[in-house]
Amino acid sequence: MNGNWRISVPHLLFFAALIGLAAASAAGEPAAKLVFASGKPVIIDAKGAQRPAERGSDLSGGETLESRDGLVQLRFRDGASMSLQPQTQFRVDDYRFRDEAGKASPEDRSFFTLVRGGLRTVTGLIGKEKNEQYRMNTAVAVIGIRGTEYSGRFDDAGLSLSTFAGVVEVCNNAGCQLVRAGEHVSVPALNVLPIWRPGSQGSGGGTPSQALPGLPSGSVTDPKLPSQPIGEPPHPPQQGPNSPRPN
Repeated sequence: MNGNWRISVPHLLFFAALIGLAAASAAGEPAAKLVFASGKPVIIDAKGAQRPAERGSDLSGGETLESRDGLVQLRFRDGASMSLQPQTQFRVDDYRFRDEAGKASPEDRSFFTLVRGGLRTVTGLIGKEKNEQYRMNTAVAVIGIRGTEYSGRFDDAGLSLSTFAGVVEVCNNAGCQLVRAGEHVSVPALNVLPIWRPGSQGSGGGTPSQALPGLPSGSVTDPKLPSQPIGEPPHPPQQGPNSPRPN
């Protein structure tokens, strides 16, 4: 090695500290910002402390957002958007995004949990470019995506999901089911294979049953965030045999 290239131990420690600070800063950045909130939603941190969830509030990894009697819209740092219905509990398990000239990086991830309630979401850069690094957990199934828009609801009846664009994969202990645009799936239990159903004629996932107000004006409003009325996904028919998936 060239004798002119020398790095002392103090220098190595200094550079290591800089790298550690940069990593900590990236990991500590908020995952999303609330761009709309009605009612009295709250954010609960990993220690159980609550704070009001208001327009402009940040949502970080390890935190749970409870919409309670309100409606909430989120904008994530990778460009993803999400709308939560009333009585919804949504948790950010692990979110990392390092914007590399408008591209997702191998370290990026979007790991969420729908504890209860309903949501609709549109994929951001992570879901589009690193879909293996996207995961929405529920108690009965795990939702993966391939660059998409979907809505899901989890309650006492299990998980019901509708795809509006792209493809969603729903997996649990019994197996996996692909759900393409206009199709639906229901999952009553962790050990029951996801039940696929075709969409109704002319349906792109169904007609919303509960409208979400348009976004308010202001600097934090993102024009790319869907502001059309949205609501819970339609529940698939409960009678009749399961429909076979067409080839």
